[in-house]
Amino acid sequence: VVDDKGQPVPMAMLKVENASLGAKADGIGQYKIIFPAGGTYTIVVSYIGFEKETVQVTVEENQTTEKNITLKSSNKKIKEV
Repeated sequence: VVDDKGQPVPMAMLKVENASLGAKADGIGQYKIIFPAGGTYTIVVSYIGFEKETVQVTVEENQTTEKNITLKSSNKKIKEV
């Protein structure tokens, strides 16, 4: 997971829709999700300061699939409390 400048987004959260699967990106933006079976899955990726990104990935049974994800910076400001 990288930002729109190509820099890693450590700690970005990845959640597989309609499943109890997910992951957190490591310090260099890499992640690993182990899917129970082959198929097409929808992954929602989020992190503070970035727009939520939804991507689809098709996974083959017993294969490793690589999916690069780019998050765009959000224009929204966080309000002070």
